[in-house]
Amino acid sequence: MDKILASDVDLATTLRQVNRQAVWDDESGFWYFRCRLCQGRTSPGNLNFDRVVHSDHCILKWLDVAASLREKLAALAHEQWSGWMKHLFDQCVFRIDGTAVDLSAIIPPDLVSRWRRQMHTPYADLPEPEKESDRAEAERVLELLSGDG
Repeated sequence: MDKILASDVDLATTLRQVNRQAVWDDESGFWYFRCRLCQGRTSPGNLNFDRVVHSDHCILKWLDVAASLREKLAALAHEQWSGWMKHLFDQCVFRIDGTAVDLSAIIPPDLVSRWRRQMHTPYADLPEPEKESDRAEAERVLELLSGDG
């Protein structure tokens, strides 16, 4: 994991809480909560998930899940943007000099070439600075998922 973001910690905590599992304990005759990732659990009869005794590395595992989810969402954001750009360019008429012309605007040649390159490049192959805008879109989704959005 490259860097830990505050949103990763929030999302990891949310994921850990959402991924709890209620389990019946035949021996005691009570329900208890168990973490699906680390199998940490509450004592029988205690359905307060905040009382689950997690393994030492559980939050770190959830941080990895959160970071992976952010990258998957960023890749999705890039794919969606690429699809929109392809549609946009399909609606344009191109001049010999390469500029795209529609009824309302002229797109400068440098932007046309940059956006074409980006829309034909998979997210994983983009340079890190170009991934940041897709990551920002992923952060917006993560904020909604964690209830902060």
